Amino acid sequence: MEEGGNKGRVERHGLTVKAIRPLLFDLQAIVAWAHGEVPSAVIHRVREGHGIQVSSVSPWEFLLKKNRQSFGIDYHQLLQTIRLMRAQLLPLKEEHLDRLQTLTIVKDQKGKAHNDPFDRLLIAQALKEDFVLVGADQMFPIYQEELPLKLLWEA
Repeated sequence: MEEGGNKGRVERHGLTVKAIRPLLFDLQAIVAWAHGEVPSAVIHRVREGHGIQVSSVSPWEFLLKKNRQSFGIDYHQLLQTIRLMRAQLLPLKEEHLDRLQTLTIVKDQKGKAHNDPFDRLLIAQALKEDFVLVGADQMFPIYQEELPLKLLWEA
């Protein structure tokens, strides 16, 4: 479910219309797409015309984590999936890093800090670009308590 912000509506010429915000897929969501395991809510948004963005840091994250974590796909399959998704590659920009430096490190209910640098970069990018972040990371919703982060993932 997308949460946060103005509930996806904008005012244009006196009419309220649904905003079509790009979807920024995190690595887990890209891998889920490769395995055909993306929730129907995400598929619905893609079919509505929401553009798909993939951060340039996600392939890098895959390469760094692939020896410690099983993704069920290799690097070439990851790149092929990104192409099949017709995703645009979102470069890491200075303004994303500016947003990152002010991003609070949140903690879960057990006091565990969210230190994943890739997730934090994606959150900064989603906030700065006003994109909907697509992913199932359990730490993402904690950011919504303080920030206008929009999320999409329903299992």
